[in-house]
Amino acid sequence: MPAKIDLINKRFGRLLVLEEEKERTKSGGVRYKCQCDCGNIKIVTSQNLKRKNTISCGCYMRECSKKTLTQHGYFNTLTHNSWRGMKDRCNNSNHIYFHRYGGRGIQICRRWRNSFENFLKDMGERPKGMTLDRIDVNGPYGKWNCKWSTYKEQGRDNYKKKLINTKERNS
Repeated sequence: MPAKIDLINKRFGRLLVLEEEKERTKSGGVRYKCQCDCGNIKIVTSQNLKRKNTISCGCYMRECSKKTLTQHGYFNTLTHNSWRGMKDRCNNSNHIYFHRYGGRGIQICRRWRNSFENFLKDMGERPKGMTLDRIDVNGPYGKWNCKWSTYKEQGRDNYKKKLINTKERNS
């Protein structure tokens, strides 16, 4: 039987081994309590540490996935969420508001359709408390027809549009 190797205070990737756990694996393997560089605690078997199968609490994999999913670094930010929301409202027939956008012909300009980077260049980062607004409600999403507006401004715009539509129907 090989001699037991003490892993306490040794580093494996982002994990620092703190102590041996009393509870063993089903096969009798040793488990260790480790602290990740990000501060999380993770229980890892000695085998996974030695073979470098586990090098973090999972934060490393999440960082890699985020980089893979988006090269621009804006994934899941307010600005990126505005762009995604615009695309969903116009292109996803299962979206709750599709009938108000794509369902009635509202489109996205070719420059923005498949490029968040172009959207970002044209609109800049979404200011806090603002939302994407079309100047002409019947026009497409594009640089010439969009601005960042507060929810209050959009509410006023919608109220004016309803008044105009009501007057037109009653004429």
